[in-house]
Amino acid sequence: MRTLYLLLALALVLVGHTFRLLRWEQFIRIYERPMRGRMLRGMAGGYALNFVLPFHLGDVFRAVFTGRRMKSGIGFSLATVIMDRFLDVWFVALGFIGFWAAGFGGEVVHRAARYYLVFSLVLAVGLV
Repeated sequence: MRTLYLLLALALVLVGHTFRLLRWEQFIRIYERPMRGRMLRGMAGGYALNFVLPFHLGDVFRAVFTGRRMKSGIGFSLATVIMDRFLDVWFVALGFIGFWAAGFGGEVVHRAARYYLVFSLVLAVGLV
């Protein structure tokens, strides 16, 4: 049974990374046609660096690695990576709010929902 859960977890992580890659591609596609293979290598390298370096420095690697070959450049690539992280925070906030509204998790989920709601609002104000 544990093996089944492990395989299911691995499959869900891969699906999540695929959707992140596709979402990131949508940001870039507005201006140019991105190379999916290069984006995937940049993401994989970024995740590997995030595993060993603090402060999500792997995301900077991801932006530089993919931005070097883009017409729009490294700055645009970094902006899309930052927006991708903003969307992650907002999605987690909505998820915790949904769990709290459905009555799951009790006080722990309620505190997490409040924290991520405030954090996402601060990000939205900073973005404006």
